[in-house]
Amino acid sequence: MGPVRSFQLAGTTQAQQSLRFEAEDVTGPKNAWQTNRLSENKWNLWSTDKDAAKKWSGGAVLQSPQVMKERDKPEEGAPPLRTIVRKLRPGQYFVEIGGVGRPLAISLDGKNWRKIEGSSRNLGLLDVGKGGFELWVDDRYASATNPGSSYYDYLVFTPLPNPNRKPKVKGFAETRIEEPLGRGVLAMPMDGGRIYVGWRLLKGDPEDIAFDVYRRANGAPSQKLNQAPLAKTTNFLDENPVAGVRNEYLVVPVAAGKTGKPSEIAAAVPSEQGKNYLSFKLNGDHTFQKCGIADLNGDGVYDYVIKQPGDNIDPYEKYWKPSPETYKIEAYQADGTFLWRYDMGWAIEQGISDTDSEKKSNVRWLFDCRGNILRDDLDWGFGLRTIWWDADLQRELLRGSRVLKYGSDKDLGTVEGSAVGFADVLGDWREEVIVSKAGELRIYSTTIPASDRRVCLMQDPIYRLDVCLQAMGYTQCPMTTQCLSDE
Repeated sequence: MGPVRSFQLAGTTQAQQSLRFEAEDVTGPKNAWQTNRLSENKWNLWSTDKDAAKKWSGGAVLQSPQVMKERDKPEEGAPPLRTIVRKLRPGQYFVEIGGVGRPLAISLDGKNWRKIEGSSRNLGLLDVGKGGFELWVDDRYASATNPGSSYYDYLVFTPLPNPNRKPKVKGFAETRIEEPLGRGVLAMPMDGGRIYVGWRLLKGDPEDIAFDVYRRANGAPSQKLNQAPLAKTTNFLDENPVAGVRNEYLVVPVAAGKTGKPSEIAAAVPSEQGKNYLSFKLNGDHTFQKCGIADLNGDGVYDYVIKQPGDNIDPYEKYWKPSPETYKIEAYQADGTFLWRYDMGWAIEQGISDTDSEKKSNVRWLFDCRGNILRDDLDWGFGLRTIWWDADLQRELLRGSRVLKYGSDKDLGTVEGSAVGFADVLGDWREEVIVSKAGELRIYSTTIPASDRRVCLMQDPIYRLDVCLQAMGYTQCPMTTQCLSDE
């Protein structure tokens, strides 16, 4: 047997060591082929092809006789080949056959045959036992459009990563660093003079935790609004707030008959029209393009770091023009307090973007919460945006300024401005929309009462990382570690 060639597949967190075997080194019988001689009844070990060293692995390939029509029996044409690979550890491997263009017949047991072509040369995930791997190859199938010789060049085995294998971690990274989040209490005025109150369920909360909601207004003592501790959801609808004044709310956890630490305070003034967003003024009348979400001062409340202005200049030579100004990074606390500004300078050109050269929208697919395709004709432009907004586990559509339930034209909410981020930054587990308007940052949130409670999505490491990525590239909707509907 010839030498085993190994190489790594790049682009993976842990590069997988793949093994390549030349067909002629692991295949027999040897009398089934001749060297550099094409015939009607034997394979040809071909190495004199023009640029063979570039075209074929190892500079040689097993070439079949010309197959001008389907063969009825394996004995017709060249004899079947049998490949045996012993130098493999038992396990599961992704297996690929190299050199396949025209149809080739393969079998894993020497009895049951199937046809593969260039588009199906990946055999998929296969089990390899202690005896190694065996494969039979034959030249019985003809190409319908371009009949001729078939080719068998090499085999590549890529081991399936061991799910129990973890890299050795040393130092500070031995323990995952997590943000110390507070309750994220949110108070939003609703129509009819009501106020919606929402807060976080945290990963470290005991299973039997419940909550009491307190309101304070007009200098009066705090008043508990619920009769029994709230255990089903982490939101509350105050039907009778004190009209015309600032109403302050806090929640107190209750577990095992004991009360815990009161939350931070959130406040709202009742109104007949309602208002589904919080906002603060920027230090200038600019818009912004990106928004990073982080606790900048360690108080358990998310703050915001923006990249401004929101303008883009297409770098394509026919569109490009000099940037009118530089990009700046600005930091704001959750209450709108301006912290600092960093000018990135002229080395950072405004606008690294691309465009569809056909000037057409891209077709997108829409799936339900279980992965079933609902529609495949959503010609709504690049990056269909979805958010958890109502009380169920199916994300809603953010189309322009409207939050829509799929299949319905009913508005579940409206959003003004340019959406630059989506994340569970306040209230219960549903998501907020971070919006840029001239001189203003807005945070839109749902006021639809929930039907259950869930741990804050920002404590899911995959979701949290996706939120971070929104500040680095195209804004995409963050994903959770597990599908919420399957929990």
